[in-house]
Amino acid sequence: MPRLSILGLARAVRGHVHGRLRGRDAGAVATLVAIMLGTGVILGCAALTIDTGSLLWERRQLQNGADAASLSAAKSCADLITSCPTLVAAGSPLANLAGANASDNATSIENICYSPAAIAANSTLAAYTCPASGSPSQLVNCPPVAASLTAANYVEVRTKTLTSGGSSILPPYLAQTLAGGGYSGETVKACARAAWGPPTSMAITVPITLSDCEWENATLGTPHAATPTYAPDPVGAWPGYGGAAQPAWPAAATTPPVAGNEVVIMLQDPSSPQLCTNWAGHDVAGGFGYLNSTSCSPNVSATNWNKVDPGSGWASLGCDLGPYWKRVIYLPVFDCVVHQNPMPGPVPPWPANCYDSPGGGNHWYHIEGFAKFYLSGYKLSGAPAETRATPTTGSAPCTGPQRCLSGWFLDGPLLGSLGGPPPPGPPLGPYVVQVAG
Repeated sequence: MPRLSILGLARAVRGHVHGRLRGRDAGAVATLVAIMLGTGVILGCAALTIDTGSLLWERRQLQNGADAASLSAAKSCADLITSCPTLVAAGSPLANLAGANASDNATSIENICYSPAAIAANSTLAAYTCPASGSPSQLVNCPPVAASLTAANYVEVRTKTLTSGGSSILPPYLAQTLAGGGYSGETVKACARAAWGPPTSMAITVPITLSDCEWENATLGTPHAATPTYAPDPVGAWPGYGGAAQPAWPAAATTPPVAGNEVVIMLQDPSSPQLCTNWAGHDVAGGFGYLNSTSCSPNVSATNWNKVDPGSGWASLGCDLGPYWKRVIYLPVFDCVVHQNPMPGPVPPWPANCYDSPGGGNHWYHIEGFAKFYLSGYKLSGAPAETRATPTTGSAPCTGPQRCLSGWFLDGPLLGSLGGPPPPGPPLGPYVVQVAG
């Protein structure tokens, strides 16, 4: 279609208006329209609306692509720090993901970079150090890093315009005419930041804790530098195992435990010696791993201390584990036990000798993190209503005066909040990925 000059466009509009308006004012209206076109008023308004709107629409698509790519990269890092992506060229998974958020399926990733904490954990990322953040008014930059995330793991992804024709410039529609051909378009950019790490706060619905030592024994994550072994996550419909396209039920618990198989966590076992006697501790005598709670939700303080509930056993808590049987729960893991009243102050730096004295009164557990656990069975009292058989054996996981949980530990994402830098102790499997700017 041939391009009309401003004068030609004015004549065409004048002719159209003259044909539609037969009255006395037809000529005046057509003349006014022609003047507005000739002086660029209408074209200026159109350029402001159409071209600026196009830039804002492009910016939104680029931001969506940056958000998606940064969250995907953070999840890869959280799964395995050596799997952090660095390839962002056209055709790479991250570039394709960013492009999938654009109307033309095309977006370019300008660069990807990582925080000092991530680089310290994986030195191969040193070549991908993030530049200094810009001010909040500079939309093409990620905002300054929040004080709570300065020591956290995070990744930044910067995207920019990529047209379906391969250009990095978004072409104008009307602004070029007003600029006399001197304006060829704009390269639009966006940035997103995503952080990952162990959750430091989350809703807990089961007032039972286990020690760091018990978690180590069950996952064979000792020493902490070793990589623990986890069972596969449940898939699909309840109970998540044993069905079509679902993983098989893990093997039944054995002594000693086999990582990735079912384990039995003893809450009370008068007949067996305590396996965990080091600083990471064991359940306080008379505590049975139960936490002081309100409506079955543990009363964890802002500094992650929770008072031991010696009580008279599970019945004193008034909780029902039935709704959580054959489902995933999150168990608090403690790294320190202190005998005092009132609540202790800050926990000593990890790994400090933090086990105090025996006895259930006025004892506190310090919660270092949360473990993701599939609850396959339990025995919390002698009452049938407080016992569930594990599907691996068809029987209760413990007998007689013993009190226990059975199941297997999992890793992967969970709902929660980073809430600040990762805790000083070891990762316990589950992690949180969240947008951080």
